[in-house]
Amino acid sequence: MSWFSTSAFSFELPGDRWEERTVNLFRPRHDDRSVFMLGRAKIPEGGPVPFEELLESLPMGPYDERKIVRHEPCRVGMLEGEDVSLFARTGASGEYYRFVSIPYYDLEVTFQFAGPIADRQKVDENADRTLDSVRFRKR
Repeated sequence: MSWFSTSAFSFELPGDRWEERTVNLFRPRHDDRSVFMLGRAKIPEGGPVPFEELLESLPMGPYDERKIVRHEPCRVGMLEGEDVSLFARTGASGEYYRFVSIPYYDLEVTFQFAGPIADRQKVDENADRTLDSVRFRKR
């Protein structure tokens, strides 16, 4: 059996073939363009996929252009990871995304913050404030 837990309940799935790929999505009230998403997934056997490679493999979707504007190492609590910011544009409209990815035991924890390009500073402030509050538990 595979056992999983959330803050509210726990459950078992039949067999051992299940892997957790959790995504939590948060949006501010009355703001459809801003989002905070937290993802957890098992790190692939070959290690995490480099961000540039992952970005290039994604379909363009509604965007005419995507451009990485910052990519640097970071720390969240005591753990090291990578911090990447990018723009995605469609005509005159665009979105700003900030991804922070941290390996945590056998999981890759990804924090994603997004909002309109015009609100880039606000997105970064919200990201920094949220990341400063993260505390990892020991297993």
